[in-house]
Amino acid sequence: MRKRNLILLIIFFICYNSYGQFNHPNLKTKITYELNLQDITLGETLNIISQENNIAIIPSDDIKNISVDMYFPSDILLEDILNTFIKLYNLKLSKSGDIFILSKRGENNNYIFSGRIQSEGSGKGLEGVKITLINSFSQPTLSSYDGNFILEDIDPAVYIVQFEKEGYSTITDIIDLSEKNIFLNISMKRENSFNSSKNISKQTSNRNIINGEEIVTENIYLYNNSCEDIKKLLSETFGNSLKISSLPKKNILVLSGKENIINSSKSLIQELDKDVEQIRIDAQILDVTDNLFETLGFNWIYDNSGNTEGNNSWSMSLLGNSSISGIGSIYSSSIAISKQFNSGNDILNLGINLLESTQDLVVSSRPSILVLDGEEGSFKVAEEVIVGEQREEDEDTNKVITTPIFREAGIILKATPTIRKDGWVILKVLIEISNFKLKVNKDESEESGTYNSEGGSKVGRSIETTIKIKNGETIFIGGLKKATVHNLDSKIPYFGTLPMINFFFKNQNISHEISDIYVKMKVNIVNNENDSFERDEIHQRAKEIINRKIY
Repeated sequence: MRKRNLILLIIFFICYNSYGQFNHPNLKTKITYELNLQDITLGETLNIISQENNIAIIPSDDIKNISVDMYFPSDILLEDILNTFIKLYNLKLSKSGDIFILSKRGENNNYIFSGRIQSEGSGKGLEGVKITLINSFSQPTLSSYDGNFILEDIDPAVYIVQFEKEGYSTITDIIDLSEKNIFLNISMKRENSFNSSKNISKQTSNRNIINGEEIVTENIYLYNNSCEDIKKLLSETFGNSLKISSLPKKNILVLSGKENIINSSKSLIQELDKDVEQIRIDAQILDVTDNLFETLGFNWIYDNSGNTEGNNSWSMSLLGNSSISGIGSIYSSSIAISKQFNSGNDILNLGINLLESTQDLVVSSRPSILVLDGEEGSFKVAEEVIVGEQREEDEDTNKVITTPIFREAGIILKATPTIRKDGWVILKVLIEISNFKLKVNKDESEESGTYNSEGGSKVGRSIETTIKIKNGETIFIGGLKKATVHNLDSKIPYFGTLPMINFFFKNQNISHEISDIYVKMKVNIVNNENDSFERDEIHQRAKEIINRKIY
């Protein structure tokens, strides 16, 4: 178990501690060429090494002009070369992002880590214990007579320290050398080699004696909350009495402290990391449109080539079926009279149009989704249109790369529920109804698709509100009304402007469109897995259709 905790701590500090990033894979590579450095500066040497090994190693201004005169054979580790520079010129290696920085070691800003290691039970000092600062570039050291040890010239940082000796359980701990020197008393427990592996149970905690106090280290697995959020809360609650590390990718917290502090923190975590309740949101969105179309006027058609089609006729319909572009089939009443005056190739066609039609269009969507408490759920019935292009020119190939820019419009409903203990639900709702008002190029064909080269605008209506609703109740939201009037007049020049008789030389089309959006929503807190959608009417009908057999 201790080895497992050690691995987790190592992974965390390598990934998240700014002083624990020296374990760069490029530092472990071997130099495949000889380095014969003569009459060259340290800055020039590091520049050559950086270019050949694809790694950035930069010297500070106060050391880059140091004269270097030495020889390195091939097949030597880059890490060993850097260690040579560090030892010879009293340097230190730090890291910023992916850049290594070699600088002069300070005289007053470094700290000392020392202590004594003893055997638990006998209190006898242990010699030959290997002490390693895992996330440091410092070399490991061994404890000497009576278990004493010392590590000097350590850069200010937070480190993971590891104590290991054959026959004893390995100990790991976190030390803070950012402000002062540290002295530790460590007690190591002898391993019992007679334990059977079958009797070893999986544990998530271990105990160590540090400075005469029993320190408990325990791993906590979180299932419902973010480990970073819980870590922040524990830090604010317990302060320096509790050391906390985290592994966000596995959602694990590593706690280290006294037993009573660990127990209190575990109780708090257990209270916070409860199962998150789910809420079923059933919504019905109605888009109701009332249309009135009126056409009244005279059509005059003259042709001198004799190609005008049509005969003398008149027609009348009551509640007849007709269609209007973009709307579909409608029922209307109309009268149309057509008369041709034919004299050789000269044909004059007169048409009288009287049309009035109405249409009620209802578009309904009824989605149902499950949303976690405090999370956002969204309903979307939208159309995506290419509204423009982004052009980038490749300088190497001189080719222009075109990327379409998409925007969407339609019905978008977002809901964020929050459950209260009294059975109420706080529901934050955002409703957006939008459409594109596009400009159309007359030269474009009908097969141009959804691309709009002439630009345009997006017209929308939205409501954002927060309401309080009882579990199982229904709310009704409306008021997103829009009225549009289109008036198209066509007339014969000059004659269409004459008083009294201008009516006979023009044609008028008027359309009135009024649209209303209504939203009905119902919320239900889902208490268990058996509380499903089966009671919903639409889902029940869908189930019947699926189960219907066709032979």
